[in-house]
Amino acid sequence: MVFKLMEGFQKHHHTYLPTNFKNKKGIEAKTDSDNANILNSHFHSLFNSDVQVDPSVLDEIPQRAVRTEFGELPTAKEIKSAIASMAYEKAPGQSGVTTDILKNLPPEAINFYIQRIQEFWRDPNVDYESWHTVILSTVYKGKGDPQDPNNHQGIALKETSEKILCIILARRLLKQFKVLKLSSQFGHIGNKKSTPPPPPTWPRNARHLRRSS
Repeated sequence: MVFKLMEGFQKHHHTYLPTNFKNKKGIEAKTDSDNANILNSHFHSLFNSDVQVDPSVLDEIPQRAVRTEFGELPTAKEIKSAIASMAYEKAPGQSGVTTDILKNLPPEAINFYIQRIQEFWRDPNVDYESWHTVILSTVYKGKGDPQDPNNHQGIALKETSEKILCIILARRLLKQFKVLKLSSQFGHIGNKKSTPPPPPTWPRNARHLRRSS
């Protein structure tokens, strides 16, 4: 009886959202393919807006000393530390491997991941297709028409194993920010207390750091 009452209260406060989106003309999607096309159009326009940029400001950035150690092979210690720092209960990427799985692997499996990551870094011919795939999920913001993509927050679900290398790179770069002791703030990094930066997108931002064998 108690559980029935609890279930009733939970359903009363639960928000039921439509499963299909509407396009800019207000036409509701009928299939998964329609939904994908609507979201594709929405996020393509969102992330490809025409913004005026003056590239000459890059010439005002002072040249810093080259730090070749950023290109050194990730160590087993770095990889294990990155895995340990991951939060539990995070949505996985394409493979379905979660952070919970990674954090509870036996030593043999951890060593397998270490070898694969080091091989990727060392050999330009080694690549993993899932590291190039990001799953798009959306979360309703809680107000407005739930069938309008503008009222949803886009969430990018990257491959969990890829995040290991992203964390390592972010930590190496954060050390450099601390060495520079910047007097101005860039994003959330600078002379103010802040949390570590989010992992950079891989591999576009970091493949050039790999040291050739």
